[in-house]
Amino acid sequence: MLSSLLSALGLKDEPPLGPAPGVRSVARAIEVGDVLHAYVPRRDAPNRPGVIAMPCVVLGRDVSQGRPVLLVAPLRALSKDAPAPTKTEVDLAGAEALKRTGINRPARADAADQRILPMDPAFFATGARVGAIGSLDDQTFDRMRDAYRIARQSQAMRQESRQINLRAGYGRVSARRGVEAEAL
Repeated sequence: MLSSLLSALGLKDEPPLGPAPGVRSVARAIEVGDVLHAYVPRRDAPNRPGVIAMPCVVLGRDVSQGRPVLLVAPLRALSKDAPAPTKTEVDLAGAEALKRTGINRPARADAADQRILPMDPAFFATGARVGAIGSLDDQTFDRMRDAYRIARQSQAMRQESRQINLRAGYGRVSARRGVEAEAL
């Protein structure tokens, strides 16, 4: 009955797309290099789940204030006329890459756009996309790791510059946040 209805609509009676061959099982622990669907928090509300579930790449795992957290980079849709990726960006495109990562269209991950994702069920999408939906292949994983290192070096240089500026007197005291750099 269902197959005749689907064929009348011009649709195929196929099972949902599962993990590609060689992709680790969804039931295992989340690892660095996995792609997962999560409610990534916004920068202005880091303790609240985001509004829309989006795919993201796991860049690292850590413990913050006694709770396990993931460091992730959200994946953004990649348009056909997008500029070339920067040193901190990695494109996920091509049939094999999309199949392995579990996403349905080309996307770009920016290692400089890192977010902390608490290991709280409220932050993870429910239904068919619980946990890892795929993983990066070795070559893409190496490119993502290099982009992450560049992003970390850039962050460290910015923090060092802020400290130098504050020591030189180019900062102000805020009752809410302590000492912060002025916008120039």
